Amino acid sequence: MADSLNSLNLLVADDNEHIRKLVKVILRSLGITRVTEAEDGRHAIAIMQEHVPDVVLSDWEMEPMDGLQLTRYIRRSPESPNIFLPVIIMTGQADRERVLAARDAGVNEFVIKPLCGQVLLSRLSNILDTPRRFVRGGSFFGPDRRRHVKQWAGAERRTRGKPQAPCAALPQMSQKDINSLINQGR
Repeated sequence: MADSLNSLNLLVADDNEHIRKLVKVILRSLGITRVTEAEDGRHAIAIMQEHVPDVVLSDWEMEPMDGLQLTRYIRRSPESPNIFLPVIIMTGQADRERVLAARDAGVNEFVIKPLCGQVLLSRLSNILDTPRRFVRGGSFFGPDRRRHVKQWAGAERRTRGKPQAPCAALPQMSQKDINSLINQGR
């Protein structure tokens, strides 16, 4: 995988210059040297019009365009340079509602700040080594939530038409819990 990492072009979008620099240092330690920086989602779009990266690593909370809006642009806009472009969202807030919103917007991976090189390497490895197929359903377009499909041989026990009780929001989820939500069925 080291060879594939050093050939990657990454776009890092974060409105905090210090975070962008820190992310670049972490990426350099992983062997990734071709990194472009964007100050927010709009700047990232402008950069992508000139040069399409291999992966976008975006902060969630940015002004005037945040990481979720950027992801939706990449997945849904007719002007998107590549609707299949892998997106990793970074955030310091990892409650269940936020993780589900990111997943439903079409992100490939989700990482919690402060960033750790090992976690970032794991997310890049998921994207490179086990890419998920993309699916379209209703208003959703993005990576399949399941890494592989398991065929069920038993009786159908799902309730049809019966509303499910909402899940209680957790104040902060662990990276392991986030991974299980983003990568259901893995």
